[in-house]
Amino acid sequence: MFTWLKNHLHRAGLTAYITHSECLQHNMGEGHPECPERLTAIRDQLMASQIFDSLQEIDAPEVTEQQLARVHPPRYVEYIESCTPSVGTFRIDPDTAIGPGTFQGSQTRGGCCGQGGGSGV
Repeated sequence: MFTWLKNHLHRAGLTAYITHSECLQHNMGEGHPECPERLTAIRDQLMASQIFDSLQEIDAPEVTEQQLARVHPPRYVEYIESCTPSVGTFRIDPDTAIGPGTFQGSQTRGGCCGQGGGSGV
């Protein structure tokens, strides 16, 4: 699959790779698939398969309050921010936890979505 993809990307910048270093701060706890190592593994695989050089890397901006309000009510955002622990994790529900870097990281993860949806790359 990666060989096929690489052969069909004829010029750099055809596909965007949108990320931000703050996304690595979101850690839902040991053993959960949403972890910083997952993001590192994706980048490492793109580099190992020589696809990364064909991507346009974009540093995601923070999501604006207006963008965030399109998908989450402001009261929900305030609740999540108020639950953010200074150490460890806090469970929002059985599958969702937040840690010290989750809220700030969510601002750039939201920016990844906003940038990806509007970049045209």
